[in-house]
This record gives sequence, C-alpha cells and structure tokens, in this order.
Amino acid sequence: MKRKLLVFTTLFYMLTAVGQTNLSGFFPSNNNSGANFGTKTALHDNTYVVSSGFFFTNPGKVFVFSKVNQVITQEAVLYPSDAVISDQFGQSIAVFGDYIAVGSAFHDEGFTDAGAVYIYKKVDNVWTFTQKITAFDAAEGDNFGSHVKIQGTSLFISAPNNQNSNSSGSVYVYSFNGTSWTYQQKLNVGLTSEFGRKFEIQGNLLVAIDSSDNLHTFTFNTTWTYIDSNYNIGNLQTLTKDFILDNERIYVTSVNGFNQSESSVLIYNRVNNNWVNESVLDVSFNDFVLGKIAVSGSNMIVGYEQYLLQTERKFPVKYYKKVSNNWILQTTLYGEGAFANDDEFGKSLSIQDAEILIGAPDEGIAISTGKAYAYNLNLLNVSAFEKNSIRVYPNPTVDKILFDNQSLNQVILCELYSSSGKVITVSSDNSSFISLENVYSGVYFLKITLDNGTFEIHKIIKN
Repeated sequence: MKRKLLVFTTLFYMLTAVGQTNLSGFFPSNNNSGANFGTKTALHDNTYVVSSGFFFTNPGKVFVFSKVNQVITQEAVLYPSDAVISDQFGQSIAVFGDYIAVGSAFHDEGFTDAGAVYIYKKVDNVWTFTQKITAFDAAEGDNFGSHVKIQGTSLFISAPNNQNSNSSGSVYVYSFNGTSWTYQQKLNVGLTSEFGRKFEIQGNLLVAIDSSDNLHTFTFNTTWTYIDSNYNIGNLQTLTKDFILDNERIYVTSVNGFNQSESSVLIYNRVNNNWVNESVLDVSFNDFVLGKIAVSGSNMIVGYEQYLLQTERKFPVKYYKKVSNNWILQTTLYGEGAFANDDEFGKSLSIQDAEILIGAPDEGIAISTGKAYAYNLNLLNVSAFEKNSIRVYPNPTVDKILFDNQSLNQVILCELYSSSGKVITVSSDNSSFISLENVYSGVYFLKITLDNGTFEIHKIIKN
C-alpha cells in the first residue's frame, strides 16, 4: 500500500538576508533502508528515486517515490532476487518516464565484479522488473553499471574498467525497440584510463570523464561519434570533483590541490564545436571542500563532501540563480540533522528545472539511517532586502494584487505560483499590479524579482 510520507509546506526560517534555509526531509515508510538512505538520487517529472547504502549486513536498496502537490508518496522498493550485499546494487540510478535503470557494478555475472544493470518499468502504476542487462564482452572487474543514464529511448551504461586495446573504460549505448533494450554501440577513447567513470548526456552531446579528469566529447548524428578531448581541466594545481552538462555548457567543480577549501565552479561554453572557458564562480565556504553539482537552466546547487577542521557539523548546499548572465547566491540550504553531527547533506544532488532532490545519507545519531530532501526552488522564501521594501495589497483579494515598491531596485519579474509550485501567471513589464481575476479561489505564492537578482515570496489568498 502506498503511504504518504510528508507534506511539504512553504514555511522556512531565514537567519540572514541571503543566509540559511532549512528544509524538511523524508525517508522510507516501510522496508527499512538499512542505512545511508540518500546515497544516490535521481528524478524525472514527478518520480523521485533514492538508493540506500551497501556495506556489512546492509544491502543496497532503491526506493521509488512520487511527488504530487508537495506530497511525497512511496511507490516501490527495488531489490533483485539474485543480488548480494557486495554487488552494490544502487551504486548508480537513472529514471526517465516509466523506466528506471539501476546499476550493480560489482555483480558477479559470469565473471567476478563484471557488473549488471536492472531495468524496471511502471506498468499499471506498479514498478516491475523487466530486464537484466550485461555487457556482451563482459570480463572480470569491468564494473559495468558504474554510471547509468536514460534519455528518451536511449540507455547509456559505463564500465570504467573495461579493457580496450590501448585504454580502459567504455560507455555502452542501448536502444529501446518497443519491448526491450538492445545493444547499439560501444564508446571509448584511446590512451585513457577509467573512461566513463562519469558521463553526462543531453540532446546530441555526450561528455565523459576519465581518471585523469580529462573530458571527452561525442556528438550524435546517426551514431555517436568522438569529437574532441579537453585535457587538464582547470590547471595542474586543481582537483576536479564533479561535472554536469546543461544547455551546451559544462560545469566543473574544482578545488585547489594545496588548499582544498578554495572551491570554484569552472563554466565552459560550447563555441564552434569547442569547449571554451566562459567564467569561474567562486563557491568557497569556510573550510568545506566542494563536491557535487547539479544545474538546470537558471538554477544551480552545489554540495560539499568534507571539511578540513575536525569539528563535526551539518553540511551545506549552496543555491545559485542565474540573473543577467551572472550566477548569484540565493541561500544556503541545510537539512534537519543535529547541529553538531555530520549528515553528508548534499552527497547526492539531482535537479530538473526548479525541482531538487538532495541526499543526506549520514543523517541520524548512532545509526546513519539517512534522509532525502525534495523541494521546488520557486517556493523558497529567499530575500536580500527587507520584507517591507515591497508592500503587496490588498491581501486577501478578489481581483488584483498591487505593488508598492519602496526599494532602490526595479521590479523586473512577477510570478504567481499555485501551492503545488505550478506557474499560473508571469509578468515582466514592470507593472504595478498582477491580475488574479481568472484564477480560482485559494492560496497562491507571488514571487517578486528585482534587477539586482534578489527576490521574495508573498503568500496570497484569493477569495
């Protein structure tokens, strides 16, 4: 039976102007996760997928949830009958439409640690196992399934230790033929090691990283074709932690190898079929070491994987918004864990448009049961100016909302959202009002953005 786990509200506590936002998390309602729920995350549309940890007596499991009107509902617990703890089932997960792919990179399929990927499909609202995929040329230690992605009718699976003639690492491409996923192509690059340990795919671009932090680009026409490689991203003094591909830009999280608290996001733009460094965003935060990144459109979240001083504490996730081609810090997100206890909040990050999913696998005193956090960034109450700078009235209202702007900055955008986060009305003409005449009675949220990139959200009642 499905169980409603948590109803998210829009009540947050702001400690400083662009300071701190505390989120509310969720966890499995049944079939105890064992430990470290939130180790991996993935989302698509209203489907949220979270894996737990895999060590000692705790098998990795994958939990599927749906999110409708800010309500998280558990739909399934995935765990194959032939899996064992050492398989690391759930080390990688991907979701697209009615399909979920789960990597089990240390599964012994014919060979020790050859790896496998399990496919699940939603049939009549039930997530059902449909196919187990292994490499046609599997060998010992390939770790097939270390990273997985689904895009439309294409499935991509990496085996970073697959041995080629003069390199290691491959990305296998599969296509859905209407009934099953079938092998199409194998991608690799010569003179590389652990090619495909992570890769990103968007549209007709695929970018994969190797053990030396070199980025290799493929494009698709009728097949995937190797185009170029970018070597030593950043410079020899930096360490690459993660990367993401969005809107023909690569975002790389990088830290100074001599002082890892110095953190940056390196942004590369695709210009004339080459990656060109566009900008560098300083995301340093106290003694934290930068880790994961997720980007979708004008929204970016970055997580931190450790800290340098040995003072146990909660982990932050920074939220940036792109305004007039500049990434501006909006707030720092935190989970519900105890202030003086590690929670690894941000160890896994997923984003689609304004929807985010964050894992905190170490949250929980004594036993790290873990937690995950889902939210719509459009509903965050983020403000870098006083609330009384802009007066909104009348509230409640029957037809329109008027603005009285007392700030020195100009209003450039007004957005009206339903309580579920759906955009109802958008106005960008610097009007002094927004009409509610054609919307139903109920509770709404009005987001007002100024030309300096700051914004605030007002709760509106329409009678």
